[in-house]
Amino acid sequence: MARLSMESGQRKALLKSLATSLFEKGKIKTTLVKAKALKGLVEKKISIAKKGLPLEKKLAKTRVLRRLFSEKTVEKIFSWAELFQNRPGGYCRIIKLPFRQSDSALMAVIEMVQMPEKKEEKKVAKKKEKKDEKKPVKESLPKEESPVLKDKADKTDEK
Repeated sequence: MARLSMESGQRKALLKSLATSLFEKGKIKTTLVKAKALKGLVEKKISIAKKGLPLEKKLAKTRVLRRLFSEKTVEKIFSWAELFQNRPGGYCRIIKLPFRQSDSALMAVIEMVQMPEKKEEKKVAKKKEKKDEKKPVKESLPKEESPVLKDKADKTDEK
């Protein structure tokens, strides 16, 4: 594991927070070195959760994953494990990005290979389709025939 130029306690805290963000969001942007260090940790935790899915779910939660993560994050890890149940490994990918402008650090995006389907996205897409169908087309009057403009024109002619 990379040392990341920090003490072990700081490094563990950093990787824990990055892993928590990745499990909750599914995709995060960080430096390339941190992404490479994070990938191994995340894949090990998902593998542990996969082994604990059928019978020993509570044991795996309390013993291994509970030491590092909160209960909410452990639930997310198990949901990812269910998603990757038939996959032998390689749960996340690293995509390199251009250098960061401020300090020229190599940047990367680390993301889960397969994203879960969200019910909310489907509902939003259906609502947008319905709105597009129901939009009435406004018919605008030409400037000459507009009643407001006629009144103004009549008032200027009278003076």
